[in-house]
Formats: sequence, C-alpha cells, structure tokens
Amino acid sequence: MKMKLACLILMLSLLVIPAVADDVDKWIHDLNDTSQSVREAAVVSLGELNNTRAVDPLIQTFKNEDENRTVRLKAAYAVGNLRDTRAVEPLIQALKDEDWEVRKYAADALGRIRDARAVEPLILALKDNVSIVRMHAVEALGSIRDTRAVEPLIQALKDNEDFYRSDVALALGYLNDTRAVEPLIQTLKDNDAAVRSAAAHALGDLNDTRAVGPLIQALKDNEYFVRYSAVYALGKLKDTRAVGPLILALKDEDAHVREFAVQVLGILNDTRAVEPLILALKDEDRNVRYFTASELYKLNDTRAVEPLIQALKDNYSGVRCYAAEALGKLRDKRAV
Repeated sequence: MKMKLACLILMLSLLVIPAVADDVDKWIHDLNDTSQSVREAAVVSLGELNNTRAVDPLIQTFKNEDENRTVRLKAAYAVGNLRDTRAVEPLIQALKDEDWEVRKYAADALGRIRDARAVEPLILALKDNVSIVRMHAVEALGSIRDTRAVEPLIQALKDNEDFYRSDVALALGYLNDTRAVEPLIQTLKDNDAAVRSAAAHALGDLNDTRAVGPLIQALKDNEYFVRYSAVYALGKLKDTRAVGPLILALKDEDAHVREFAVQVLGILNDTRAVEPLILALKDEDRNVRYFTASELYKLNDTRAVEPLIQALKDNYSGVRCYAAEALGKLRDKRAV
C-alpha cells in the first residue's frame, strides 16, 4: 500500500512540473502580446510563479521605454518578488526613470532584493522630488539595513512631509546604529503625532538607555498612540526607572495603553507593580483584566492570590482562565 501511494505521489509530481513550466513559457510569451491587459496579467503572474527564468524577460519589460507605463511599473514590482540579484543594476537604473511610479516600484523592489549595491542609489533617491518615491527609498534602506544610510536618514528627519519623516524614524530603528539615538530623542518633540510615535518605537529598537528619560516624558503625550509606542519602547529597554511611570500608565484613559503597560510591568518583574496590578484586575476593560491575570503570576507574590481567586468570578472567560492558570503557578494552598 505504501509503495502504491509513493508511486502515485511521484506520478502526480511529474504531471505538475511540466504544467508549471508551460505556465512560465506561456506568460513569457504573453509579455509580447498586443493587448496591454494580457501583458499586465503576464507580468503579475510571472512575479507570483517564483521561477527565475522570468527574471530577464521582466527586466526587459520594465527597461522598455516604449512599453505602457502600467506594464513597466508592474514588471519592476514583479521582479522584486523574485528577489534575483540580476535585477539589481537594471532596477538601480529604473530609479532614474521619468515616471515617478516606476521609480517608486524600483525602490520597493530593491528593498525586497536587499542587495548592498542599491544603498548609494537609494540614498540619492532620498532627494527625489516626489515624496512617495522618497518614502519607498527609505523603506528599502530600512530593509537592506546598511549603516551607510544612517547619516542621510538622520538628515531626512528634517523633511517637510510628515508621513515621510515617520518612515525615516522607523528605518533608523531598523538600522540599529546608536548615532540615531539623539536625533530620534529630538524627534519625540515633532509637531506630528505619527512621527513622534515612530520615533518612540525606533528608540525601543535601538535599545539605548539614553532614551529612557525622554520616553518616560512621552508617556504624557496627548495622543494615545504615542503613549502606546513609548510603553512599547520602555518594554524593550527593560530599565526599572520606568516602573513608576508605567504604574501611572495603568490609569491611562486609553485601554490599549493600560493593556500594554500591564504587559511591560510583567516583563520588568518588579514587585512595586504588584499592588497596582491587583487593582488592574478590576479595570473596566476586559482585555486589561485578561493580561493582568496573565502577568501577575510572573511576579510570584502571594499578595496576588486572593485577588486572583476573586477574578475566577469574572464575567469574561479569558480572565477566569488566566486567573486559574496564575493560581496554579503560584501554588498557594488558598487556591485549592
């Protein structure tokens, strides 16, 4: 029986391989079809088939200045999906294309291929006159993670476009270079909340204790998602100076901030948080109560036993479940 099954699988695999090969040949052939819609479909399909025989035909398609712009930009995107380094030099040239969307997709594709040859051309693209192209160049540099981009990205924090500065801040976090710490601390004072939030997130990724004080100040930001990012960053830094401010964050008006503060206090594992977390078991938001029950056992403090027993009566099953689990790990006879 096993032998028959193995033979059947082998026969099916032999049938499938030519079909895929035929598909690649068909779509490559269709790149020369007179219909634009057929050529577009061919480009998209070749990008999804993950067959390297499609690389050169796709390169020729987005290099063809006479080709329809939609076909060209989709070809640039598709070749990025294939992640073949043969496309790097042609994509670098495409960063100079007259059509801004082709430049955008070329930057995006270079970010997915992650070849260091693209770093300097992408740095030049940070000065593109179209902000969306600059944004994709930033994202690509963040993906490649080459520290040659650090100083140019620090300069890009001064760009006039808010959404662009936000991407720049995040990319600096990905590059993991402490030269960005002080500029990002200054960016916590940016006029745009999304930029401040990105700066806080990036400072957490950089894991430098110089950011602790400024991030604690960011817990007072008037936008909840900035406070949320500050909590995230303080959790990454794991500095106990944040315990007191995070205890205050358990009273934040936004439930998401309170929920994440609970989780970070569990990570910091400081017994100062026990009583405040016990109070959080009565939070109006069920997710806050849920994570509080989950985190309390990590502190291994018997003061939590009676409150967790009371939490077994919570109207949300998730809270009851985690309270029971926490009590089991605390191993206190009162919970029997």
